Amino acid sequence: MKYAIAIDLCGTTIKYAVINDIGDFMFLGNVPTYADISAIAVQKQILLAIIKCTLFANIHKLQISGVGIGTPGIVNI
Repeated sequence: MKYAIAIDLCGTTIKYAVINDIGDFMFLGNVPTYADISAIAVQKQILLAIIKCTLFANIHKLQISGVGIGTPGIVNI
């Protein structure tokens, strides 16, 4: 079975999950975006979400194949 990390960047929260290749959620949660603070604060929160998922995967011996990130609208680097 394959596993991936899913990140959903919303206005006030970042939702995250570890999912398998048939769409089952193995782990999920959310953290605040801190978008009102700075872009760097948002980036740190995305990294925190990925770390939480990675720790879960490591504990349960799940090999992560990739990370998908959904964002609202256009992203300007």
